[in-house]
Amino acid sequence: MRSASRALLLAAALPALCPRLPAQADLFPVREVTVPESAAGDEFGARLAVVGSHLAVGARGRGNGAVYILDPGTGQQLARIDAPQGAFQFPISMAAAGPGRLVASNYLSGGSAALYAVPSGGLIANLADPDDRSGGFGAAVASDGEVIAVSDLFEDSGAKAKGVVHLYRADSGAYLRTIQNANQTFGGFGFGNSLLISNGVLYAGAIYATTGSTPGGGEAYAVRLSDGAPLATYPDATEGQNLLGAALALTPAGLAVAPGYDDGIPYGYLYIFAGTDPLPITTLRSPGLASPNRRNDRFGAAVATDAEGALLVGTPRGPFDAVQTRKGIVYRHDPSTGALLGSLTFPEGTGRTFGAAGEAIAVDGRTIYVGAPSSDTSPDDGGRVWVYELPARGPAGGFVVR
Repeated sequence: MRSASRALLLAAALPALCPRLPAQADLFPVREVTVPESAAGDEFGARLAVVGSHLAVGARGRGNGAVYILDPGTGQQLARIDAPQGAFQFPISMAAAGPGRLVASNYLSGGSAALYAVPSGGLIANLADPDDRSGGFGAAVASDGEVIAVSDLFEDSGAKAKGVVHLYRADSGAYLRTIQNANQTFGGFGFGNSLLISNGVLYAGAIYATTGSTPGGGEAYAVRLSDGAPLATYPDATEGQNLLGAALALTPAGLAVAPGYDDGIPYGYLYIFAGTDPLPITTLRSPGLASPNRRNDRFGAAVATDAEGALLVGTPRGPFDAVQTRKGIVYRHDPSTGALLGSLTFPEGTGRTFGAAGEAIAVDGRTIYVGAPSSDTSPDDGGRVWVYELPARGPAGGFVVR
């Protein structure tokens, strides 16, 4: 009975099932978003979040970091949130925290997290680290609009494991409780490297967790938000150095768990898990691996689900062509079958290389925002956000002709 209730809880956390996804060609951006003050090295677009009718854009290289609050339709800058005192490369993570609220964090230089008002950018509350000693506070944040989760990567949650997740009220920032590491073994390191909350379930990645006998294989976990009870463990199916758990997204087929990045790893596997089953139903590898110039293209640096239920996979170091241009790309997959449906890419002839498009992805209805924080090779303009629109479709899934 207990396993059945766990399966029902996880099933309730998934998005509504979508009809079979139609085949689709590549999508090209309809516009781009920048800010007039953007300068070389700003990394504008490194993090993205949709907060109601506004777009929050992280620029980690702007001084010690900043978050811009924009009108996404016009690109008008409404506010700028500068890095808290002592922070560096802010924001490491950020998320919408309900109507008119944004949570943003930074775990370098001691770690911090705070709740801000949108669109004013005013501070609502600093989220206090309840133990204030580990140094990993703020590595990732997530919210369902009622609760905010903030990871504390290096905090001891027991005699062996590392990493906990602290919970706060999304309206005030008041501390609620702490979720302990779901892996209480010597291999349970880095719990909370990525976070996601849906319908009473907290999902947490741990890229350095030991899978089987292999250190650094990575895992992801599902725990009950109310009391931290473990619901499921999602291990690296290859037992390789996959650094699984770097990014998470819920799809109609199940939980998408993306690999991390390391120069010594030639590629990563992205898995989709259904329910409590530890074996993935779908395994994805970068379509760019067919290139003779392939390297680790950071397939899965960001993942999201679009309005049609397709899985968007950010790949900021791909694709590799004959001259190894790496302007970035977002692949679009059917999460049930793994089929490649198309990609979100640049227009031909822009001359933009090393743009890191796909470092961040945010979805607002049929609008998709893709962060490209690395600048053009000439001139260096500090990054941008590309905006895409899914085409309207008829009732049978075909395109609407206008």
